Amino acid sequence: MTVSLSRLRGSGKRRAADALADLRDENRRLRRASDDLACALNTAKAAIVALQAERNGLAERLDTEAIDTAELHQLRAENGQLRAQLARLTAVDVPPMVRDVEPGIDDATWPHGLDCRSLQQRFAAGPVIHLSRSPGSTDPRHIPSWAQPDGDAA
Repeated sequence: MTVSLSRLRGSGKRRAADALADLRDENRRLRRASDDLACALNTAKAAIVALQAERNGLAERLDTEAIDTAELHQLRAENGQLRAQLARLTAVDVPPMVRDVEPGIDDATWPHGLDCRSLQQRFAAGPVIHLSRSPGSTDPRHIPSWAQPDGDAA
């Protein structure tokens, strides 16, 4: 038994035909909405998969960094121990007057090389030059230019 639409439409308000058209329109609209939702769902699934892959990569990198950090702390501690041992082994614990001085490697100290005396010892030793050999030493009135007061230069 088939229903003819012409009989349902009638001359009145055409209720059944209008309701059927409305239902078909709503069915098309719902299909389009379900297609849109399916596309959105597929996009969300792809984003979730990408985020999970990124999370796994970050977790691996975090594990690697934690291992590297632990190794760095261990190497720093070992470096400190080795530096302390090197300082102990290369420490100079011999007084200066007893040390071996190798020519070209070590500079000799006073009285043969560099003057390492304190200022008090230098002052007590007297002037650096001999007064008998200095210019103007024959003149008792001679005052060196660096020792003359300002304005009284001879």
